[in-house]
Amino acid sequence: DERAAITSVRQSTLPDGRPFDPGQQALVDPAVMPATRVYQPGRTDVRVRAVGDGNVRLAVSSEGPGFLVVSENAYPGWVARVDGQPVAPVTVNVSMQGIAVPAGTHQVEFSMEPRSLRVGLWLSGGALAACLALVLVGRPRQAP
Repeated sequence: DERAAITSVRQSTLPDGRPFDPGQQALVDPAVMPATRVYQPGRTDVRVRAVGDGNVRLAVSSEGPGFLVVSENAYPGWVARVDGQPVAPVTVNVSMQGIAVPAGTHQVEFSMEPRSLRVGLWLSGGALAACLALVLVGRPRQAP
């Protein structure tokens, strides 16, 4: 539950009393738990390629599959991609995001793409088209 996760993050202790190390562990809601629960990625390298408004690009390389956690607030509208393929991010450690990343070298991107923005763009485009149509239809015609 979220209350137990908040307590674990604050006190660095899991509910069963074991230490919680966010560098090695991730608290994930059981309802969205990835199929793999324990990862042994081996040697790993993560490099930040770009950070912008609503966009984070990373280069990730690991000997084995792993679970990548980014310190970006989990909020509806975030999407993740591994080598251009969509991956659903999950909320990790109460407020961050995480995704499973397969072994090897990959380009990972998190971007904010809220549905409301897409709907607004479509509505704005439709309104613009309607205004242009009204302007063209409503133009006075010149007599020959």
